[in-house]
Amino acid sequence: MHTVRAYRIDLECFVSWVEQRTNNADGNALMNLNHVDFRSYWGLRKQTGLSGLSLRRAQSALRGFFQFAAKRRFITRNPLLGMDSPKFRRSLPLILSENEANVLLGSPDQSLLGLRDGAILEILYGSGLRVSEVSKLQIDAIDFENEMVRIIGKGQKERLVPITPSSGKAIQRYMEARFSRHPDSKSISFLFLNRRNGRLSDRSIARLLDKYSRKIGLAKKISPHKFRHSFATHLLDGGADLRAVQEMLGHSSLSTTQIYTHVSKENLRKAYQNSHPRAGGDKK
Repeated sequence: MHTVRAYRIDLECFVSWVEQRTNNADGNALMNLNHVDFRSYWGLRKQTGLSGLSLRRAQSALRGFFQFAAKRRFITRNPLLGMDSPKFRRSLPLILSENEANVLLGSPDQSLLGLRDGAILEILYGSGLRVSEVSKLQIDAIDFENEMVRIIGKGQKERLVPITPSSGKAIQRYMEARFSRHPDSKSISFLFLNRRNGRLSDRSIARLLDKYSRKIGLAKKISPHKFRHSFATHLLDGGADLRAVQEMLGHSSLSTTQIYTHVSKENLRKAYQNSHPRAGGDKK
């Protein structure tokens, strides 16, 4: 749903730009656009502050739109045909340090909701799941004995992801408290519930992360995806195989996972500069 909404916004932005140029956005106006026009448009989108990732998504939406229009004969010529997408520098994802992650994981209390939140933080950081995968997690998807979780990810693709021993223990403590306090919730298959015993939403998970980051006075703005970034980067820092990380993250393309190798190399460069006597870093 988020992707569909983003594509719609991208297309609405493009149509608005065409209408401002031509006072019209019909088939003829679209076909009269040339590659220079499109490069100008991408430049304007970049000036609005759109990230490289968002620009690539907008390009994909536009290509799909013109391919669809040409296939259905709404236009007789695809003006994007033969045009290479402009390259935008991909910004490196921001991550938590290991110390920041540990402090954050220790911030929930031992109330029922605190135990729930602690289990959520543990599995976000320990398994690198998407927030939508956490919110939809089923109790029977957890294999405590083998420390694995079965995930239904994007495109309904199923994968197995390891869970840490601390994740398993945190989930078990939460489940024991939940079933003790609300015996009727045993019939609910979703793992993480809100106060009304409904499935916890993606937005609610994002809000609880913000709550705990403010509780510990963390300067960084924390999102569920930052846990995913941190999970991947810390694995690679520790020597994990890139393809294994790809499998755990559920990426269909290895190139998507490779962004984390850049983060890992950047961490290595900073450690080198700060530690080696001839590297020029500030020594204390």
